[in-house]
Amino acid sequence: WNMIDGKQLKSWTAHGGGTLSAHYDTKGKIVTAGRDKTVKYWDGEGKALKTLGTFPDIAMEARLTHDGSRIIAGDWSGQIAVWQTVDGKKIGSLTGNPPTLSTRLSRAITLRENRQKTLTAAKAKHTPLAQAEAKAANTQADASAKAKQAEANLATATAQMQKTLGALQKAQSEERAKAADQAAMQKDKVSKAQALAQAKQSHLSHSRSFEKWTKRANFRSERVSSLHEAHRKTEEAASGNADDPSFQDALNKQKEALSAMEKAFAQARDTSARHKAEMDKFAKLVASATHGLDAAAKALDAASEALSLAKSKTQAGSKVHKESVALHGQAKTAGAQAQAALAASQKALEAAREALKGPAAQLDEARKGFDSADRQVARWQAELINLDRHAELAKLNDLRPEFNELQNLLGKADGLMNSAAKAVEAAGESLRQVPEKIALAKKLVVDRNATVSTLETEMSSIIRARGKKAAFIDQVGQLASMSRKEADAKEADSVLSKANAKFDETIALLKQDLSDTENRIAQKQQEVTDAENAVVAARKGVLEALKLRESAPQVLAEKEKALAEAKVKHGASKASFDAFKAKFDQQASVTEDLLKKYLAALPK
Repeated sequence: WNMIDGKQLKSWTAHGGGTLSAHYDTKGKIVTAGRDKTVKYWDGEGKALKTLGTFPDIAMEARLTHDGSRIIAGDWSGQIAVWQTVDGKKIGSLTGNPPTLSTRLSRAITLRENRQKTLTAAKAKHTPLAQAEAKAANTQADASAKAKQAEANLATATAQMQKTLGALQKAQSEERAKAADQAAMQKDKVSKAQALAQAKQSHLSHSRSFEKWTKRANFRSERVSSLHEAHRKTEEAASGNADDPSFQDALNKQKEALSAMEKAFAQARDTSARHKAEMDKFAKLVASATHGLDAAAKALDAASEALSLAKSKTQAGSKVHKESVALHGQAKTAGAQAQAALAASQKALEAAREALKGPAAQLDEARKGFDSADRQVARWQAELINLDRHAELAKLNDLRPEFNELQNLLGKADGLMNSAAKAVEAAGESLRQVPEKIALAKKLVVDRNATVSTLETEMSSIIRARGKKAAFIDQVGQLASMSRKEADAKEADSVLSKANAKFDETIALLKQDLSDTENRIAQKQQEVTDAENAVVAARKGVLEALKLRESAPQVLAEKEKALAEAKVKHGASKASFDAFKAKFDQQASVTEDLLKKYLAALPK
């Protein structure tokens, strides 16, 4: 319904069997409870938002908290539940007829004792298993560390084995290269030795041929010489026996023999020279081949030495590699053993943890139960303290109205005493200032009389000036009248007309000045009157100041008396207030101490 005119706005069935309670909050939400044992949460338009559980009996009442964050509802049996509106989650239950605090504390202590026994038994069961689990964890950690170290060692050994293998392969490659170099050098030496031998053989062959043909050439040279000599003799004989044809025939035959011998000699000489040239050539070739053979021999020696060194390196590398392979095998075996030990320790740890799960859960549950019971004991102990605190707080609140009243009375007494003190101070100050006031008043009378005399003198001077100005105006008026008559007689004389106009202007100005003077006289007269009134007032001030010389001591005495009475009243009020304040503060201290004890006793 509308609250203003009572008009129905909406209607819907919230609960089967009837709705027994409906509450509308400031945010426009509605909560209802009904015979169907449920509590429901709605928006302002009747749209269902949540159904908040079911009671064992008919739901009787439902209410939203002031901020709309929670719903509290109860059923016919007395059960009370609390839900959150944001998610509909039940957050607690309330008891309609709760037991006393002492009963709750006694039950909580009994519950805590029982749960302490349960906790002790759970600890006894848990401790050896936890120790075994810790030991297994340490063993597993040690095995894991050893496995990691073995893995690192294996990696190091593998790297070293690969390194030594590379070094061995490099040494073997160098050895093969050096062997190839030595074989090449050996082949070169053999080749050069063969060349040297062939050169020597050729040299020897040509040397023998040279020697043979040299002998032949020498022999034939001798034969040629002999034949020349015989031919000369034959020619001499033939010249003596010109008519003997047999001499001529013999001469001819000698010529033929000489010619043949000369040819044979030439052939032998040329052949000897040719063998000489070949012999020299092969002599040089033998020298060159000998030098080359020496160089090849040295190169072969160097290659043999390098090959020997390379073989030594290969042997050393092979030895190191075999050692690294052996170490790698050892590291691999150690790694496998470490992994096996790790697997075994892991399995043992898992078994220990599995064995610990149940007792650990029981211990955790027992600890939670004990902590919960301990907090309940602390809570009810704190609530007993809080009960005492509220009792003492009620006493304090009972004292507060009287305390406030006494405080107000003391404040008023303070105000009266302060006012009386200020009045005494003011009266004393007035009495102290009486001579000064009399002197000032008398001086003021003298000053005011002097002012009157000065003003009267100034006014007399202005009156005299006014008489002179009036007389001057009369003279100027007479001259103007005479000038006007003369101008009337001489109508055409414009100069006289102008002069008359000037006279008129001057007279007007003089009259204005005279009027100002009259105003000044009136003003001065007023000033004189005011000054005379001031003199009268100053004389009255002197009389009043003289009266103060008699009345001020009386006023001071009256004020001092009033102050004394105010002090007496203030002392009485303060004594009453202080006495009651001590009682009030003691009660407040008791309340504050109980609050501290309560807060300290609350479970954290």
